[in-house]
Amino acid sequence: MTKKTKFGILESSGKEIITHEIDLSKVKSSDPIAYSYGLVQGERGNPLEKSQDKLAPEYIRGWKEGHQNFMKMKKPKLPKPAKANPKLKSQFRQWAKTHPNFVTPHIVRLKASKNKVVELSEGLTMEHKPMYGVTIMKKADSGFKSLGGKPFFNEQQAIAYFNKMAKRVR
Repeated sequence: MTKKTKFGILESSGKEIITHEIDLSKVKSSDPIAYSYGLVQGERGNPLEKSQDKLAPEYIRGWKEGHQNFMKMKKPKLPKPAKANPKLKSQFRQWAKTHPNFVTPHIVRLKASKNKVVELSEGLTMEHKPMYGVTIMKKADSGFKSLGGKPFFNEQQAIAYFNKMAKRVR
């Protein structure tokens, strides 16, 4: 059994907004936590801080490798969604900036109805393989609440499921 170490980002209130688990024995680095965190940030497309002298060298190395993976990701080609609620889509995108989906953080497509959003997002596994997710979210007082989601390792299956769920959202 492998022991994993959990790391992430906390809001000022102490609430976890992004978490990740790694097996430190499998990370080839002198500072595996800094490297892994940099890798995840690079794969999410987050910019590297301008004042790099304050960052650990292994964080920078991890970010560069992760950013290369992010740049190589093939973006799915999707049909334009029919009638959408642009206000809800905008609210969801704003909310998602501080509540990202850790595994598939890059929003590819959204379909919104009166109070629900279907999201197709993409990311990379720890093995640097493409992964997709389709999540149905409902508008709530505090932002959005997940009604369920499904992961995919096949782009076409993810697109087909997104289209199916987008038709059902009302």
